[in-house]
Amino acid sequence: MRIFLADLGHNQLTFSSDVYPLGIANLAVYAQAYFELREPLDIKLFREPQDLKAALDDATPDILGLSSYAWNHELALQCARYAKARDPKTVTLLGGPNFPLTLSEQETFLRQLPEIDLAVRGPTYEGERAFLNIIRRFAQAGHTLMGIQEEPVPGNVWINKQTGAFVHGGEVERIHDLDEIPSPYLKGWMDPYFATGYFPMLTMARGCPFTCAFCNSSVKSNSRIYRHSIENTKADLIYIAERVRA
Repeated sequence: MRIFLADLGHNQLTFSSDVYPLGIANLAVYAQAYFELREPLDIKLFREPQDLKAALDDATPDILGLSSYAWNHELALQCARYAKARDPKTVTLLGGPNFPLTLSEQETFLRQLPEIDLAVRGPTYEGERAFLNIIRRFAQAGHTLMGIQEEPVPGNVWINKQTGAFVHGGEVERIHDLDEIPSPYLKGWMDPYFATGYFPMLTMARGCPFTCAFCNSSVKSNSRIYRHSIENTKADLIYIAERVRA
């Protein structure tokens, strides 16, 4: 199964984002750790839009996953359209925090995005488990979007391409021990980015007990805080310190 995961940023006049693509690296390392079906996963990460375009021109993926933030949403959609033009069978998956919280808003949002086949739903944003559920279903359903959409998939929502119905799979359980997610640093996924000038990122905890009206983390299901262990965080910091440019 060929999978492209892209956390893109504009890079012509200035950088719209200057950090490592930690979110998609978490997806990749989690999928490789827990995808138990007898099918090899060929996962590639993309930070620069020109690199993704070149890869799409060379060989289209089975699944294209795109991170959506305020600063790259239109760029992600343009790449989804380009991938679909190259190969309509490519399944496009949207993730990230730039997504509505309520089901009614999610339906309205997705109906405006025909280039997007599936989306990871909020509000807990446990994208690793939602992504794993999708690739499991994809493998079991004959590598087709129609097969994925036969039944709801936990953690994901979509507009059914045949019936036009809005389908939601419910929330996935939150990850209580973040050490369940292997370190993308220690697994080597971040090595290509140490020479780029971008800044390394770490996730030390997830969740927030506060209820700020402006923040998409201020929902009840996200109020408990879960952490990585001190040992794993220390190992990541040492790995980064030994490799980052001064």
